[in-house]
Amino acid sequence: MKLGMLVAPVTMLAYNKFGQDLELTHIRLAFVTSICAVAALLYLLYQAIQQSRDQQPVEFEVKSAGKPTEKQTLPAAKYDAQEFQKLLKKIAPGILIVTALHCWKGFMQPLVVQCVTIPVTLLESPLFQVYILKKAATGSLARPWKEESPFAALTGATTETAAAPATAASSDSIGKAGAQPVVQNGS
Repeated sequence: MKLGMLVAPVTMLAYNKFGQDLELTHIRLAFVTSICAVAALLYLLYQAIQQSRDQQPVEFEVKSAGKPTEKQTLPAAKYDAQEFQKLLKKIAPGILIVTALHCWKGFMQPLVVQCVTIPVTLLESPLFQVYILKKAATGSLARPWKEESPFAALTGATTETAAAPATAASSDSIGKAGAQPVVQNGS
Protein backbone atom coordinates (compact mmCIF):
# COMPACT_ATOMS: atom_id res chain seq x y z
CA MET A 1 0.00 0.00 0.00
CA LYS A 2 1.31 3.41 -0.94
CA LEU A 3 1.68 6.27 1.49
CA GLY A 4 -0.51 8.46 -0.71
CA MET A 5 -3.56 6.33 0.02
CA LEU A 6 -3.35 7.00 3.74
CA VAL A 7 -2.32 10.64 3.68
CA ALA A 8 -5.68 12.26 2.86
CA PRO A 9 -7.82 10.36 5.40
CA VAL A 10 -5.24 10.72 8.16
CA THR A 11 -4.84 14.43 7.44
CA MET A 12 -8.61 14.95 7.51
CA LEU A 13 -8.92 13.09 10.81
CA ALA A 14 -6.05 15.07 12.34
CA TYR A 15 -7.56 18.35 11.14
CA ASN A 16 -10.99 17.46 12.54
CA LYS A 17 -9.45 16.47 15.87
CA PHE A 18 -6.78 19.14 16.35
CA GLY A 19 -6.98 21.61 13.49
CA GLN A 20 -10.13 23.47 14.46
CA ASP A 21 -8.08 25.60 16.85
CA LEU A 22 -5.48 26.56 14.26
CA GLU A 23 -5.54 30.11 13.05
CA LEU A 24 -6.42 30.80 9.44
CA THR A 25 -3.05 32.48 8.90
CA HIS A 26 -1.16 29.37 10.00
CA ILE A 27 -3.09 27.13 7.63
CA ARG A 28 -2.59 29.52 4.72
CA LEU A 29 1.11 29.79 5.53
CA ALA A 30 1.43 25.99 5.63
CA PHE A 31 -0.30 25.71 2.24
CA VAL A 32 1.86 28.38 0.61
CA THR A 33 5.02 26.85 2.09
CA SER A 34 4.00 23.42 0.82
CA ILE A 35 3.29 24.72 -2.68
CA CYS A 36 6.55 26.70 -2.77
CA ALA A 37 8.48 23.57 -1.75
CA VAL A 38 6.71 21.57 -4.48
CA ALA A 39 7.46 24.30 -7.04
CA ALA A 40 11.15 24.28 -6.06
CA LEU A 41 11.30 20.48 -6.34
CA LEU A 42 9.51 20.57 -9.69
CA TYR A 43 12.07 23.09 -10.93
CA LEU A 44 14.94 20.84 -9.80
CA LEU A 45 13.23 17.88 -11.45
CA TYR A 46 12.76 19.84 -14.69
CA GLN A 47 16.43 20.84 -14.71
CA ALA A 48 17.53 17.25 -14.10
CA ILE A 49 15.35 16.00 -16.98
CA GLN A 50 16.66 18.71 -19.32
CA GLN A 51 20.26 17.81 -18.48
CA SER A 52 19.63 14.11 -19.00
CA ARG A 53 21.38 12.62 -22.02
CA ASP A 54 19.76 9.19 -21.68
CA GLN A 55 19.15 7.96 -25.22
CA GLN A 56 17.99 4.47 -24.26
CA PRO A 57 14.86 3.73 -26.33
CA VAL A 58 11.57 3.44 -24.43
CA GLU A 59 8.69 1.70 -26.19
CA PHE A 60 5.21 2.52 -24.93
CA GLU A 61 1.61 2.56 -26.10
CA VAL A 62 -0.16 5.81 -26.92
CA LYS A 63 -3.90 5.90 -26.40
CA SER A 64 -6.04 8.48 -28.12
CA ALA A 65 -9.81 8.85 -28.14
CA GLY A 66 -11.50 7.01 -30.96
CA LYS A 67 -8.27 5.53 -32.30
CA PRO A 68 -6.58 2.20 -31.64
CA THR A 69 -3.53 2.23 -29.42
CA GLU A 70 -0.27 2.59 -31.26
CA LYS A 71 3.25 1.83 -30.14
CA GLN A 72 5.73 4.66 -30.00
CA THR A 73 9.45 4.68 -29.26
CA LEU A 74 11.27 7.66 -27.77
CA PRO A 75 14.63 8.21 -26.11
CA ALA A 76 14.32 8.01 -22.32
CA ALA A 77 15.01 11.74 -21.90
CA LYS A 78 12.11 12.71 -24.18
CA TYR A 79 9.85 10.13 -22.57
CA ASP A 80 10.68 11.60 -19.16
CA ALA A 81 9.90 15.11 -20.44
CA GLN A 82 6.45 13.86 -21.49
CA GLU A 83 5.96 12.23 -18.10
CA PHE A 84 6.95 15.52 -16.43
CA GLN A 85 4.15 17.27 -18.33
CA LYS A 86 1.72 14.61 -17.12
CA LEU A 87 2.91 15.14 -13.56
CA LEU A 88 2.32 18.88 -13.87
CA LYS A 89 -1.17 18.23 -15.22
CA LYS A 90 -1.81 16.03 -12.21
CA ILE A 91 -0.58 18.52 -9.60
CA ALA A 92 -1.57 21.95 -10.98
CA PRO A 93 -5.38 21.50 -11.10
CA GLY A 94 -5.44 20.46 -7.44
CA ILE A 95 -3.57 23.59 -6.44
CA LEU A 96 -5.79 25.86 -8.52
CA ILE A 97 -9.10 24.30 -7.48
CA VAL A 98 -8.29 24.25 -3.77
CA THR A 99 -7.03 27.83 -3.89
CA ALA A 100 -10.20 28.94 -5.71
CA LEU A 101 -12.44 27.10 -3.24
CA HIS A 102 -10.65 28.68 -0.32
CA CYS A 103 -10.77 32.19 -1.77
CA TRP A 104 -14.39 31.86 -2.89
CA LYS A 105 -16.03 29.97 -0.03
CA GLY A 106 -13.37 29.93 2.67
CA PHE A 107 -13.09 26.13 2.81
CA MET A 108 -10.27 25.10 5.11
CA GLN A 109 -10.22 21.30 5.04
CA PRO A 110 -9.23 20.96 1.35
CA LEU A 111 -6.44 23.46 1.94
CA VAL A 112 -5.10 21.38 4.82
CA VAL A 113 -5.37 18.10 2.90
CA GLN A 114 -3.60 19.51 -0.17
CA CYS A 115 -0.74 20.76 2.05
CA VAL A 116 0.16 17.12 2.45
CA THR A 117 -1.20 15.25 -0.59
CA ILE A 118 0.47 17.38 -3.28
CA PRO A 119 4.00 16.88 -1.90
CA VAL A 120 3.31 13.15 -1.42
CA THR A 121 2.14 12.90 -5.05
CA LEU A 122 5.43 14.42 -6.16
CA LEU A 123 7.54 12.30 -3.82
CA GLU A 124 5.89 9.07 -5.01
CA SER A 125 6.28 9.85 -8.73
CA PRO A 126 8.79 7.69 -10.62
CA LEU A 127 10.42 10.82 -12.07
CA PHE A 128 11.20 12.15 -8.61
CA GLN A 129 12.49 8.74 -7.52
CA VAL A 130 14.81 8.42 -10.53
CA TYR A 131 16.07 11.98 -10.95
CA ILE A 132 16.08 13.50 -7.47
CA LEU A 133 16.49 10.46 -5.22
CA LYS A 134 18.87 8.90 -7.81
CA LYS A 135 17.25 5.45 -7.70
CA ALA A 136 18.02 3.10 -10.57
CA ALA A 137 15.32 2.94 -13.26
CA THR A 138 14.90 -0.81 -12.85
CA GLY A 139 12.23 -3.03 -11.36
CA SER A 140 9.15 -1.01 -10.44
CA LEU A 141 10.88 2.16 -11.69
CA ALA A 142 11.65 0.70 -15.13
CA ARG A 143 10.29 2.70 -18.04
CA PRO A 144 7.58 2.88 -19.36
CA TRP A 145 5.76 3.76 -16.17
CA LYS A 146 2.18 2.67 -15.79
CA GLU A 147 -0.37 5.08 -14.43
CA GLU A 148 -2.22 3.53 -11.55
CA SER A 149 -5.89 4.12 -11.03
CA PRO A 150 -6.89 5.51 -7.63
CA PHE A 151 -8.19 2.06 -6.66
CA ALA A 152 -5.23 0.09 -8.04
CA ALA A 153 -3.87 -0.77 -4.59
CA LEU A 154 -7.23 -2.23 -3.61
CA THR A 155 -7.80 -4.20 -6.82
CA GLY A 156 -4.21 -4.76 -7.93
CA ALA A 157 -5.03 -3.28 -11.34
CA THR A 158 -3.52 -0.50 -13.39
CA THR A 159 -5.53 1.95 -15.47
CA GLU A 160 -5.37 -0.32 -18.49
CA THR A 161 -6.50 -3.48 -16.70
CA ALA A 162 -9.09 -1.69 -14.60
CA ALA A 163 -10.77 -0.24 -17.69
CA ALA A 164 -10.91 -3.50 -19.63
CA PRO A 165 -13.71 -5.26 -17.68
CA ALA A 166 -15.93 -2.17 -17.76
CA THR A 167 -15.48 -1.86 -21.52
CA ALA A 168 -16.22 -5.54 -22.06
CA ALA A 169 -19.32 -5.44 -19.88
CA SER A 170 -20.71 -2.35 -21.57
CA SER A 171 -20.01 -3.69 -25.07
CA ASP A 172 -22.00 -6.86 -24.26
CA SER A 173 -25.20 -4.91 -23.64
CA ILE A 174 -24.80 -2.41 -26.48
CA GLY A 175 -26.85 -3.29 -29.50
CA LYS A 176 -28.83 -6.12 -27.90
CA ALA A 177 -32.52 -5.77 -28.56
CA GLY A 178 -33.62 -7.16 -25.20
CA ALA A 179 -31.15 -5.24 -23.03
CA GLN A 180 -32.94 -3.47 -20.17
CA PRO A 181 -31.49 -0.84 -17.89
CA VAL A 182 -30.98 -1.86 -14.28
CA VAL A 183 -33.37 -0.09 -11.92
CA GLN A 184 -32.68 -0.04 -8.21
CA ASN A 185 -35.65 0.18 -5.89
CA GLY A 186 -35.59 1.97 -2.59
CA SER A 187 -33.39 4.87 -3.68
